[in-house]
Amino acid sequence: MAELVELRQVALRPFAREVQARTSALPVEATPSFDVLLELAEQFHQDHDLVADTPLGLIDDIYEGLDDEKQAIVAELDALFAAGMDDVVAHRIWLVEGGAGYDPARDGMTCLDWLKQVKDHLSA
Repeated sequence: MAELVELRQVALRPFAREVQARTSALPVEATPSFDVLLELAEQFHQDHDLVADTPLGLIDDIYEGLDDEKQAIVAELDALFAAGMDDVVAHRIWLVEGGAGYDPARDGMTCLDWLKQVKDHLSA
């Protein structure tokens, strides 16, 4: 409990998995791979706003000229959405597992809304 209160990843990750197991329609063991998405989340470090003016601007910077990587993230997001990713799972992946320094709630979005926006943006 003390580690949860201190927001330590060693405690947050198992807690987030348990929350998903209890509240999401998508079982933890049925969650498709999201390694590429974790790599993207890690790019959103605490100073991400110094790199680009907007979160989507940072995504543009990250994937500029990297069409294969764009396709990989879109394919991973497609698989997660097809499996039934809900906001519980999206929150777990983006903020807890990925440790992103950008919380879409600051812009009035859920993590699920944000990941849909990322997918649409990269698919355009």
